[in-house]
Amino acid sequence: MKMGLQFITPLWFAATRVFLGALCLFAFLALKGGVRLPGRGEISILVSVAVFQIALPTELIHTGLSCMDTGRSAILVFTIPLWVAPIAFFALGERLTRMNLVGLAMGLAGIAVLFNPLSFNFSNPSALTGNGFMFLASMSFAVAIILIRRHTWKGPIIQLMPWQMLLGTALLVVAPP
Repeated sequence: MKMGLQFITPLWFAATRVFLGALCLFAFLALKGGVRLPGRGEISILVSVAVFQIALPTELIHTGLSCMDTGRSAILVFTIPLWVAPIAFFALGERLTRMNLVGLAMGLAGIAVLFNPLSFNFSNPSALTGNGFMFLASMSFAVAIILIRRHTWKGPIIQLMPWQMLLGTALLVVAPP
């Protein structure tokens, strides 16, 4: 991604990647005879996933990469499971067992070690912005997971994916620079 961002703006780079993914999925589904229009009851989950799993985190990650090191960004973005469990507790009423809490504590401790806040320059606005974008991208992915878990699916999820990606592309294209 870092190399691609040298030649094209972050949003256009993201939109191109997502659009090409949508085209590949449409082609795959067409070969399998599985392309269909989303039903009325699927519009809300289609929009939710397009926003929280595709457009928003993709935009945040690509923009954040212009402000920070890729190694640290990967650590922050992929903290998703650490946020899903507490959000699921509050939003879905899922139980947090003792083992869940131990896992969360160990995960947070691991992130603290890998992130190494003692070496972070908190006075650098660019680094703060980039890290903030990565954290928000992780939270956006976590919200998408919760919405997907809460939704009652009426058909194969893969049939909605290219539509979600197409809408995600449109959102990235119209997003302000």
